[in-house]
Parts: sequence; structure tokens; C-alpha cells
Amino acid sequence: MRLGVLGGSFDPPHMAHLFAAVYTISTGKADLVWLVPTYRHPFQKVLSDFEHRLTMCRLAVEPVSHLVQVMDIEKSLGSTSYTVRTLEKIHQQRPKDTLVLIMGSDTLADKEKWKDFQKIEELAELVVIGRRGFENSDTKSYNNDLVLPLVSSTEIRKRVQNGEPIDGLVPSTVKDYIYSHGLYLQGH
Repeated sequence: MRLGVLGGSFDPPHMAHLFAAVYTISTGKADLVWLVPTYRHPFQKVLSDFEHRLTMCRLAVEPVSHLVQVMDIEKSLGSTSYTVRTLEKIHQQRPKDTLVLIMGSDTLADKEKWKDFQKIEELAELVVIGRRGFENSDTKSYNNDLVLPLVSSTEIRKRVQNGEPIDGLVPSTVKDYIYSHGLYLQGH
């Protein structure tokens, strides 16, 4: 099996995350995608509670749960989340699967900051999906023409804090969860 791994803060998960997962499956680059929320961000980024982010991811993938599954593997690893550790653990659990790491071109632009990026490339094939403003020779070498819509978790959090609508930026189930739990009313 070709197992796609899409990690991130998912604070909150939004439509571009879902597009990336479904695109990867639809183009045959993966048979199944695991959404893997970060437990503790390696760059000390302040995140909402892990359980809120995990629940929102599960709500987001409900319509495509036969293709995209949410895994809490980084919680079981504890401490700071590093993609290389996560991929090593998945490889130990599923040695016969081909791992496919899905990332945005904005993430690839920061690869020098990642722990053991060379090891990551040994453990998994990379699928790099374009994000406007982050196109360069590095991302073009991954030969991917898809560019994700201009939506970011940071923008969604700001919109909630400012009382602006987030319709169409997140699945409606995620929107309802955000409002019912009062998330993002205080900036972070």
C-alpha cells in the first residue's frame, strides 16, 4: 500500500488540507492518507489543545473517512513532534507500505529547519503541493501543478477572533465545533 502522511498543526484543519489529501489519492500517489496532528510543535509554536485539534481533524475528514484517516501517533510518541520520528514509527509498524509525505511548498521552503530532512527523504517519497507565494526551483523539481487555495489556519483564527465569517474555509462541522467550544476568541 502507498500510505500518504499529511502532518501539521491543524489549528484548525481547513479545506486546503482536505484538498491536498484527496488530490494525493485521486492522482494515485497514495491509496490512503493519514492526517497526523502535531502533538508539540518543534518550533515552539503555541497550539490549541491537542484533543480539540484531533477532534476537528476527525470532523473534517468524515465525508472522506474511507480515504483519509486521522491518527494520534504523535501523542503516543510524546515530547516534541518531529516528522522524522513519526515516519520512523510508521515505518516500524508498516514496513511493507511505501510512505508518501504530503507537504505544501511553504513547508518545503523551511526544510533546512527540519530535523534530519535527508532521513525524511529516505523514509518517504515527497508529494509537494503548491501554495501561492512559495514557488521556487525546489518546489518545481517535484513536478506538481496543483496550487492550493489561499487559506491558512492563521487567517481562520484571526477571522474568528475578529467576528468575521469562516464559511467555505473549513468544513461546516469544524466551523460548528470552533464556535461551540469558543476556540480562537483569544488570539494565539
